Amino acid sequence: MSDTEQRLWTVELPSYGPPISSNRRNVSRWAEQRNAKQWRSAANAALRAHRPMISPLDHAYVELTLIPPDRRRRDAMNYVHYVLKPVVDALTDQGIIRDDADEWVTWRIVIAEWPTHTGVWRYQLTISDSPILSRHERVINGLES
Repeated sequence: MSDTEQRLWTVELPSYGPPISSNRRNVSRWAEQRNAKQWRSAANAALRAHRPMISPLDHAYVELTLIPPDRRRRDAMNYVHYVLKPVVDALTDQGIIRDDADEWVTWRIVIAEWPTHTGVWRYQLTISDSPILSRHERVINGLES
């Protein structure tokens, strides 16, 4: 592999229901903690299964794609605290990144434009050693048509 090749891994996270949005005002502290523990545990299990292939990174670029069951409009920022943060913590647990500070990880969360149409949410985690381009960015840069 040359020094310019991007190392990129995609991990499908288990789907155990819809994510908690920060717009939900009736979420108890106990429910928040249970939710974070479930996400972190699920991400740890998925990453552990892929761990032999994912090497530690000096700086990781992480993209979490939420694939909803329908086309309703959603704001990705509402899922950072309840979904993305525990998943990034799992990257630290697995030794893929040193810490979840900005110095070690750049993240983004995306709501997919293509719904599952199955009534079930899906979650895809992409980890790379260089910036992850969206499909739109790949088309603009001539990397995809």
